[in-house]
Amino acid sequence: MHPTQVRLDPELKEGLERLAKRERTTTSEALRKALKEGTRVLLLREAVEGYVEKRLSLGGAADLAGVSIAEMTAHLTSLGIPFYHYSTKDLERDAKRARGWLA
Repeated sequence: MHPTQVRLDPELKEGLERLAKRERTTTSEALRKALKEGTRVLLLREAVEGYVEKRLSLGGAADLAGVSIAEMTAHLTSLGIPFYHYSTKDLERDAKRARGWLA
């Protein structure tokens, strides 16, 4: 582990101490857990925003969030966000191909 100094406001310090007490661990361990979870949540949020704004592909969003593409699609689905981009142009192209198969 890499030692780092962090200044905490009293409210945050108190919250970490409560978390440590509830989990019967040290304040340092509670802080590491909070940072790990918080980092995961923030990266996932940024990845979703980038995907929705079409700045990131599905793979790029998954990479940013540090999850697999399957996990990213599951997360997007849980938020009600389609994980595929299927345009009208794509639909017309596929319909034309399908008609060709039936001929």
